[in-house]
Amino acid sequence: MVARTIPLDANWAWKQRDSANVPNVLDELTTPEAASATTREDITKQWTVAQHIPSEVHVELLQHKIIPNPFIGFGEHAVQSLATPNKLLQFDGLDTIVDTYLNGSKIMSTNNGFMRFFYHVPLDTLRPTSNVIFFHFKSAKALAKAEEAKYGASRAGSVNLGDPSRLYIRKPQYDWRWDWGPELMTSGPYRAVSLIVYDARIKDFYPKAFLSPKDLRSSLKLDLTVEGNGAVSVDVLLKTLEGEILKNQTVSINVDQGKSILEWKDINVQPWWPTGHGKQNLYLVEVVLKDLNNVILDSKTKRIGFRSIKLIQDPIQEPDQYGTGTSFTFEVNGRPIFIGGSNWVPGDNFLTTISDERYRSWLTLLKNGNQNMVRIWGGGIYEPDIFYNICDELGILVWLDFQFACGVYPAHDEFVENVRAEATDNVLRVRHHPAMALFCGNNEDYQMILQWGDHDSLPARKLYEDVFPSIVSELTEPEIPYWRGSPYGGKGWDTADPTIGDVHQWHVWGGKELPYQKYDEMGGRFVSEFGMPAFPSMETIKFGCRVPRQISVGFVSDNVEHFLMLCRYHFLQRMMQADAIGYAYRTSGVIVWQLNDCWPVTSWAIADYFLRPKPVYFAIKRELEPITVGLHRTVHKNRANDRPKEFYEFTTFQSTLATVDIWATNSTATSRQVTLAVDFFDLYSEWKVSQPPSTTFSIPPNQSMELSAKLPSFTGHEDATTSFSVVVSSVLRDATTQEIISSAVDFPQPYRYLEWPDPELCVVKPLMGLFLIPEDGKEEGVEWSENCLNLVPGLEKVISVKGLNGRGIRGAWMGCEKGVKVVEGNILNA
Repeated sequence: MVARTIPLDANWAWKQRDSANVPNVLDELTTPEAASATTREDITKQWTVAQHIPSEVHVELLQHKIIPNPFIGFGEHAVQSLATPNKLLQFDGLDTIVDTYLNGSKIMSTNNGFMRFFYHVPLDTLRPTSNVIFFHFKSAKALAKAEEAKYGASRAGSVNLGDPSRLYIRKPQYDWRWDWGPELMTSGPYRAVSLIVYDARIKDFYPKAFLSPKDLRSSLKLDLTVEGNGAVSVDVLLKTLEGEILKNQTVSINVDQGKSILEWKDINVQPWWPTGHGKQNLYLVEVVLKDLNNVILDSKTKRIGFRSIKLIQDPIQEPDQYGTGTSFTFEVNGRPIFIGGSNWVPGDNFLTTISDERYRSWLTLLKNGNQNMVRIWGGGIYEPDIFYNICDELGILVWLDFQFACGVYPAHDEFVENVRAEATDNVLRVRHHPAMALFCGNNEDYQMILQWGDHDSLPARKLYEDVFPSIVSELTEPEIPYWRGSPYGGKGWDTADPTIGDVHQWHVWGGKELPYQKYDEMGGRFVSEFGMPAFPSMETIKFGCRVPRQISVGFVSDNVEHFLMLCRYHFLQRMMQADAIGYAYRTSGVIVWQLNDCWPVTSWAIADYFLRPKPVYFAIKRELEPITVGLHRTVHKNRANDRPKEFYEFTTFQSTLATVDIWATNSTATSRQVTLAVDFFDLYSEWKVSQPPSTTFSIPPNQSMELSAKLPSFTGHEDATTSFSVVVSSVLRDATTQEIISSAVDFPQPYRYLEWPDPELCVVKPLMGLFLIPEDGKEEGVEWSENCLNLVPGLEKVISVKGLNGRGIRGAWMGCEKGVKVVEGNILNA
C-alpha cells in the first residue's frame, strides 16, 4: 500500500481539568454526566469544541470570550491564573508538559515543546472506529518551580526576563515574560498531529548540495533512511521548480540502509545566492520508494539550493581602532558578504495565529529593506518549516540560535539528554535549506557569568561546547558553521571584546547610556545586537497599547526638544530611533535588535506588531542600498585643553571649524563609475556653497572608499561657531547616465538647539525626517519605496507608493511634528 499521512485536524474538544472532583484524569471522560455514554459525542457533551486546530488554551478561551484580550490595556494581568492550574485539552500539540493517551492507555509523557515525537502504534491498539487521543496538559510553571526546588535557583537575567525557574523547562522562554513581551504561559498544540499508515516509508532523506567556491561546480549526495518492509528500490529525481527533470537514477536499497545511496558530480545547475548578490536558484529533489513489483510505496520531495557558506575568522595583521584579533565574515560561494540584518523574536505570543502569509509579509519586509540575514533569537522557538522555505525563496540567510537565552542553564544528565534529542531533531529538520548560514549555541548565556558575577561556572558549557557542535558536525554536510554563543569570542569569555567574535552593543540604550553619536567607537568584528526603542504607529497605540515600558527618555531629550503633546513626542522619539540606528549602520552594524514584535507594544522593533514600519526601517533600508554615500561631521576645537571629542558645536568652548568625512560603499560584485557632488546650506540665511562635481572615479566591488571635504567657513552669525547651522548634502551619481545612485544629508547637532525653518512644500530649505502616511493614519497595505527623508533644495526624490486607494498623504518632519496634509486624495491613486 502507498504510505498515507492523515492529518488529525478535526473533532477535537477541550475542558479545564477538575482535579478536585475527578482525581484520575481519565475519569474526565466518564464523569457522572457521561456515565451512560456510548459514543464520542456522548462523552464530550460536557466539553467545548475546539475552534481551531492547531490551537492552544488562550486562543480557545478568547474565541469563547471567556478571557479578555491580553494584548489590550492590562489584559495580560487578567489571564495569569492560566499559568497555575493544570489544563485538559483534547486536541493537537505538545506545548509543553503533557501525558498522551490512546484509547485510555498512556502512550507518552513528554516535556519538550521544541521537538517532534513519534509513537509506533501496536497493531491491536486501534479500533475500527471511534479511536480517542487524549492529551492532559499540565502546568509548565508548576513543574519549573518543582525542578528549581530540586536542583537549586539559578541566574536568568534581570527581573524583566521572567522567573528564573524557566531555565529548567524546555518551553519557549519568552512565555515567562521578556522586556518587550508579556507573561503568557501558553499551553496546547502549536503544530499538527497526523496518523501515518504505511508498509514501508521514507523516514528521512538528506540531499547534500555541494558547490565549489573556486569554480562554482556543483555535486549532490543523498542519504536515505527507510522504515518498514517491502521496499527494494528508490527513484531519485533532480528537477527544476517547473518540473523539468535534470537528472534521475534508480538505486537498489537495503531497507535498513541509512546513509548515502548515490553521488552525482558536475551537475548542470546554477548557484543559490543571498539577496543582493545573485538569483535564488532552487531545485527539487524527489525520492520515490518502490517494491519488488515497481509499485510506489512512498514519495517525498525537498527543495534545495547549491551554495557554499563559511564563517571566516582569519587573523588581522594591521590593527584598527580596536586592535588586531580575527575577522568574523560570512563567505557565500567564495564571496565575502557584508551582512545587514535583523533579530527575529516569535511573531506572536499565540503561535497558532501566525499564518503562512504573515510569515511571508514579515520576511518580505526584511528583504525589501535591503537586509540579507535574519537571526532567530534563542528565547523563542525554532520556527516552522514555512519560515525557512520563505528565506530560501527570498535569499535571506538564517542565523539560528539553539533555544537558550539569558541564563545559567543546568546540565544534569536528564536535562542534557532531553536537549540532545531536541537539537538533533531540529538540525535534521532544517539542515537542507540553502538559507541556513549558522547554528549558534545560545543568546547571552556566557555573558550572564561576566555581567552578574553571582555564578562562577556555566554548567551548560557541556551543551554549547560539546553536544551542539558535535550534532551540527555529524548531521550537516557540507558542514554548516557553528558558533558557541552570542556574544562570544574574547579571552576568558570576554563577550565585549570587539576584536574577536561577535558583540552585543547595549551601551547606548542601557549600560553606560552613552550618546548614540559614539556608535562609531563601539563597533567590533560583528555586532549581532544593538538597538533603540520607539513607539509603534499611532494606530497601534489606539488599538490598546499599554503604557510604554522600558522607554529611555534620555536619548530623546538629549537630542531634541520634547513636548508633553503625545503626537509630537511620538514623532520625535521615532525620529531619534531612526537617526541613531541609521548612524550605527554607517559605522559598523550589522544585525539590529529587532525586526518585529510578538504583541502591540513600544519596543526596539523596526516595524510594529501589525507590520507597520517605523521611520527607522527606512533609515536602515537607505543605509543598506547596494551602493551608498555616507557623511560624518567632526568638530574641531580651538584650545588644546578643550573637552574630548564632541559631536556638536554648541558648547562653552568655541570650535574653529568642522570637517566632513565622506565615503562610498559598493556591496555588489562589480565596480561602478560615479561622480560626487557636495552642497552646503545655511538654515537661517540664503548662504549656500556648492562644490563642483568630482571627476569620475570608480568604487571597487565589495568595498568602501574614503573621501573627505572641508566644511566651508561661515561667519554669517558672529556670535556663534563656524558651522552650527550648516547642513551638508552629498550626492553620488552614475558617471554615464547622471542618475542619482545615493544621497546623504548631515544636519548640525544636537537638534534641540535648531530653530527649524519652514521648508515649504517645494523644499526651499533643508528638511529633516519627512515621514509620510495616509491622511487617515491607516497604514495597513501601504508600501512606500522610500520614507523618513532628509531633503535639500535641488535634490530630486521620486517616491512610489502602493495601497493608498485614493487617500491623500499626510507628512510630518522636524519642526512640524504634528504633521499636515501634503498631497490631496486621488492625486496618487495607487
